[in-house]
Amino acid sequence: MAILAAIQARRLTGKGQRVDLSQFEVGVNFLGPALLDLFGNGRAARPAGNRLPYDEAAPHNCYPCAGAASDDVADERWVAIACMSDHQWRAFCRVMGEPEWSKSATYETATARVSAVEELDRQIGLWTSQLDAVEVMARCKGGWSSGRCRSELHRPC
Repeated sequence: MAILAAIQARRLTGKGQRVDLSQFEVGVNFLGPALLDLFGNGRAARPAGNRLPYDEAAPHNCYPCAGAASDDVADERWVAIACMSDHQWRAFCRVMGEPEWSKSATYETATARVSAVEELDRQIGLWTSQLDAVEVMARCKGGWSSGRCRSELHRPC
């Protein structure tokens, strides 16, 4: 709230403000699900990368596109893809051309996809790595308006 108030004051007066706040108090707000999982279920949090550790969303990751294996980091291109529902997943499968592997019961529901997320990410990465990032984006935008496929990234998130 203090940051928003300072931004508003700057807009009104043209002068900046000094905002002093505790990093701990800000950061601890993001730990709620991890702490509940630890104390309630005995599961310690692990790094989740680009995945959502407590939501059933799969795929939800950054995927390499053609050129991502380049020795020149400046040439690397990645896309971020997320399916937040089974409906979005089916639409994304159509974007990929309904590959045979995507029709497996392993990927039928969000819960099933989360359980097989490593293989799911591998399969999607194989598809995206054959295409330029701009092509992946165009296909996603053309046939998957309700899904999430963000602009190309120069490095994985």
